[in-house]
Amino acid sequence: MGTFVRSLPQRIHRTGHALRSAAGRRGLRHGVAPTVIPQGMLRRIAPDLVIDVGANRGQFTLDVVSALPSARVIAFEPLPSEAAVFRRIFASHPNVELRTHALGSKSERREMHIAKAADSSSLLDFTPRQEAINPGTGVVGAVDVDVLTLDQVLDDLFADRSLPRPSLLKADVQGYELEVLRGGERHLSALGWIYVEVSFVELYRGQPLAYEVVNYLSPRGFGLVDAVISSRLRGRSIQADFLFENGRAVDK
Repeated sequence: MGTFVRSLPQRIHRTGHALRSAAGRRGLRHGVAPTVIPQGMLRRIAPDLVIDVGANRGQFTLDVVSALPSARVIAFEPLPSEAAVFRRIFASHPNVELRTHALGSKSERREMHIAKAADSSSLLDFTPRQEAINPGTGVVGAVDVDVLTLDQVLDDLFADRSLPRPSLLKADVQGYELEVLRGGERHLSALGWIYVEVSFVELYRGQPLAYEVVNYLSPRGFGLVDAVISSRLRGRSIQADFLFENGRAVDK
């Protein structure tokens, strides 16, 4: 989810899907296409609420509005340039809300490292492996962003009522995923699914690896039920998208 698509067939496939909807066509005008891959999963689990953390320009949100037109989306994107594009694409979608701050394990003001490929930007420092594995994603700048916790946001949004069920949390924040989860500790039990990018090698300094995310979610009732390898190099998996299901919150 974090790296840009280099394959021409993939680009053609994504463009074809985008042309099928008004939102997709609007996205193409801004150089943005749905990722397509998770749409089958989205239709199968059919969440009423999707929390899109690390929304970038709206690639995953385009998947949601294509697969589940009536679902509510609360998206988070702290980079002003990317958030501006997201707003233009979803300006006519009343079910889509954008918040322009990051999420983490505590409230703070923190420096975000901006990558040349903006969807690889991170609150963590880059390791040499990031640029070596994903050429063109080196750091080109930095910006200070506000960081809140998921618990704070959901307390504010749903103060007088329960979190809608079923709900899906998607987190793709370049090594900061576990911090996002830690900041939502009080609300995790109400989520039906968590869809998170994980890494098998350290691309950002101090980022938890895939097994650490599994070890965090497992005792909280979330079992790993699906995985898509999103990046490989020389026969080794680099990154993947993991889907976790909350057995305590989802009707079988």
